[in-house]
Parts: sequence; C-alpha cells; structure tokens
Amino acid sequence: MMEPHGDHLRASRAADEWRFNLARQLHQSAQQQLVNIVMSLRRADQVWAERPNESRQLIELAAGEAQRTLDELRDLVAEVYPAILATRGLVPALRSLGTRLLFPLDLDVPSNAVPSSLEPTVYFLCYQALTEVPGQDHVLAAKLSVANSDVLTIEVHFEGHAVATGDVNSWLAPLYDRLLPYEGYVELNAPADQNSVLTMQIPKK
Repeated sequence: MMEPHGDHLRASRAADEWRFNLARQLHQSAQQQLVNIVMSLRRADQVWAERPNESRQLIELAAGEAQRTLDELRDLVAEVYPAILATRGLVPALRSLGTRLLFPLDLDVPSNAVPSSLEPTVYFLCYQALTEVPGQDHVLAAKLSVANSDVLTIEVHFEGHAVATGDVNSWLAPLYDRLLPYEGYVELNAPADQNSVLTMQIPKK
C-alpha cells in the first residue's frame, strides 16, 4: 500500500517531469515529422514539371507522414485533456480510451458516480493505470469499476499475470502523486500467477 504523507514537493516534481516529457515528445516526434512533411512537399514542387511520378510519390509520402503526426498529436492531447471529457463527460471519455488499449476493457462506471469536479482526476488516474500497466502486451482483458459511497473507489481488475512481473513502482508512483492532494491512496494486489487488482480511493471531504 502507498499512503500519503504530505510530500507535496514530490507531486510538484512529478508535474514538472510530466511537462518536460510532453515537451520532449512534441520536439522529437511531431516537430520532426512536420519538418519532414515540409521538405517532401518542397521537393515535390521542385520536380513536378520534369518528374511528375516522383512528385506524386513525395506527396503521398507527405500525406502519410501528416496522418501519423495527426494521430500522435491526438494521443498527446488525450494525455493533456481529451475533448470528449470536456464535452461529454467521464464515461464516454473512458469508453473512448478503451478503444485505444491493447486489450479489451469492460466498464462498470455509473453515470452519476463521480462528481464533475473530480472527473478529470478520475479520468487521468484511469488513463495512467490502463496505458502504463507493466507488461500490458500480456494483459488479456481488464475491468474498470467506480463506486462512490463513503469514499470514491476505482478498481481495475487485470486478467493475466503481466502486472506481477513488471516494473510496478514506476507505474504506481504517478498514481500516488496524483492522489496526494486528495489524501487518497493506491493499493495493488498482485499475487504471483494470479490476476491483479489495482485499487485507488479518494476520501470524501
């Protein structure tokens, strides 16, 4: 179990590291791909009159690169704040997230279980839990449930044994940091050769 101890400095450092990693991703992937697109289009313009076939190939290359860049930018936007969360709410956003995972996701999230003020926090907890789970290539399926009684409880049941063999600490630490301001906690039950259950809770104020 990982419980809060008032280490807000750690949370601040984690946020700074996240912003740095986001900037690095934009520089290394999207920015470089956009440069490649511009170069391909300029080359296509230069050879259009004399070598139209080569020009068409360059344009097709640029179009493919543009689509890959768009997909990557959409993924980055989803990490920052997905539009569907702002416009349609938590449950549709989680359904959309499920379509991008490497494994099937079953949702048990009542529409009124999470206060609107907590929807972004719950979404990003679920995002981190599902997209960064260790050994996700070997996760067969997952079930995400949310319940709200004395505390807001998020549980993720992973079918398969991948979690127990992966780098658990680097997976749990960002979840813990995100829960610090709420005095919440994270608990992982991952017996060897059995399915794993990740539990996150946010107390009511």
